[in-house]
Amino acid sequence: MKLSKKNTDGFNIVAVNEASLRNLDRLVSQKPWPPKSLSLLRNTEKIRAGIFKDENGAWFMKRYKYKGLKRVAAIAGRERAKINFSVSKEWGYLGIAVPSPVGVIEEPFGSGFCWFVCSAIADSFDLHHQASKNNENRKEFIEWVMEKCMTIIVAVHQSGWCHGDMKWANFLSSREGEVFIVDFDSARKTKKGGRRQAKDIARFIVNAQEEGASEESLKKFYEKYKECLDFKVKDNLVERYREKIRKRHSRKINAPV
Repeated sequence: MKLSKKNTDGFNIVAVNEASLRNLDRLVSQKPWPPKSLSLLRNTEKIRAGIFKDENGAWFMKRYKYKGLKRVAAIAGRERAKINFSVSKEWGYLGIAVPSPVGVIEEPFGSGFCWFVCSAIADSFDLHHQASKNNENRKEFIEWVMEKCMTIIVAVHQSGWCHGDMKWANFLSSREGEVFIVDFDSARKTKKGGRRQAKDIARFIVNAQEEGASEESLKKFYEKYKECLDFKVKDNLVERYREKIRKRHSRKINAPV
């Protein structure tokens, strides 16, 4: 699909279609920039993220800042914003559940900022934080999460991709219970059954264990995951990554404050 592009007052805009381009063009025309009505979810020196709403809809916007070697990567067209856009666009075509990508807004040259824009999921929550709150029906919730995420993980790996950070916090649920995967900074095409996919599934399983999943549930989840794929999964590789990730997380938890 051909992308729509435009330059407005030094802002380079790339969008999935003409309608999205018009929306983003109106967005960058607002003064001051970024819009004061952007409801911030995260605000650090490097990353700013939030929800923007107007009469045309609601969008999730995430701004990335580049310094040093990252500025070289930006010039080479490898900004994290563009990676998120291209991966979410590709995965959407493959039928993987991702928030619909809208486009990328690159601020005027020299600013070092680039925005990734996608559709906002109304009243969504990430599964890690929801699991920590859900004490009353925790066991049932964990089983539901693993079943919902299974479909997405299998689709990603079966398509020859890895996510690179497949933790529960990178899965969102809508109020209707539809689950999406997000945050594609580290996603890439990879060998099926290789180390990157092994690390993906190991990361998810360790996270599930930390959230309170039983060994029996984890075993059933892993066996079903393997059954859904048309290639062989290397158990020893997955177990090796599980152990590495467990040890790393244990060191973080026990680190002095």
